[in-house]
This record gives sequence, C-alpha cells and structure tokens, in this order.
Amino acid sequence: MTFGSRRDELKIGSSVLLADGLHRLLTATYRIRYLNSSYADRRQRGEQVRCIYAAWHETLWHGVGALRNEGVCTVVSTHRDGEMIARVM
Repeated sequence: MTFGSRRDELKIGSSVLLADGLHRLLTATYRIRYLNSSYADRRQRGEQVRCIYAAWHETLWHGVGALRNEGVCTVVSTHRDGEMIARVM
C-alpha cells in the first residue's frame, strides 16, 4: 500500500527502516522465557492448536520479537500507522 506522493513513501520507508533497526537491536537484549511449548512447536509435533493474540499498538513493540518465526498472521489497520507496523512486522 502506498500513501500519496513519493515523498510520503520515502518518509514511511525511512521511518520503517529506522524502527526495524531499533526494534532488532532492542529485542536482541530481551530474554524471552516460554512457560509452555510455543504454538509453532506444538503444530510441528502434529497437534491441532490455534490461538488468537490481541494487543494494543503500544504493546506490539515487545510482542513482535517473541512471536518472530512462529508462523503468525496479523491483521493491521489501513491507516498510515498500521502500514508502518505491518512493514516492521
């Protein structure tokens, strides 16, 4: 999805690159401890498990790192903020 002019796209693109780099840097310092097997691990073992995660925008920053490589699909708003979140995710 694009929003208006090339200038808008450049702003969004550069913001996403900055946010993604910062996010990866910070999540490298997080310690994630799963209390149970992840849903991705359980699905690989053949279990038929499903889950719906719900989060507010301000809590997405931390949760994305924990759910990376989990085969998670997301629904994000079509607003400009949603576009930036979708690109980082």
